[in-house]
Amino acid sequence: MFELSFYQALAVVVGGIAFGSDVRSGTIPNWLTLPILAVVPLLRLVSEGTEAFVFSLFGLIASALIPLALFMKRALGGGDVKLFAALGALLGATAGLEVLFFSFFAALVWALLEFTWHSRWSSVLRAALSLGRPAADTDRMTAARPPVRMGPAIFMGTCLSSFGPAFL
Repeated sequence: MFELSFYQALAVVVGGIAFGSDVRSGTIPNWLTLPILAVVPLLRLVSEGTEAFVFSLFGLIASALIPLALFMKRALGGGDVKLFAALGALLGATAGLEVLFFSFFAALVWALLEFTWHSRWSSVLRAALSLGRPAADTDRMTAARPPVRMGPAIFMGTCLSSFGPAFL
């Protein structure tokens, strides 16, 4: 029988709250992520020992590296980076990177559905084929695209990582 650990269950709850907040306001609040970043590694140290502390800290760092690089390129928000780091602290490096992979896959599928639904393929193809166009035209096409909210994708990635083994 499949059972979620306390940390997996907490990760799913945190992902669900981030989902709701991101859809409503477009932000993932600091009150959700910062306490996890500060408390979970220390909780693991006190309750499980040094090895669990290192496990949590390594998960935090490993899960934040790629999102941090994307944040520096303005491709991801700061709340998303903190949420990925918090999930890594809860789940460890392997599951944290699994959440990252599944989240980006879910965001890709959602973006493709959005583009298909709103029939934006023609503008994307025009932008891709117009390397010699003035910057103003390409900026206008880029500005017309709707943002992909990462909160729902991160929640989906967290659920797939946590519940996926039960179905395999």
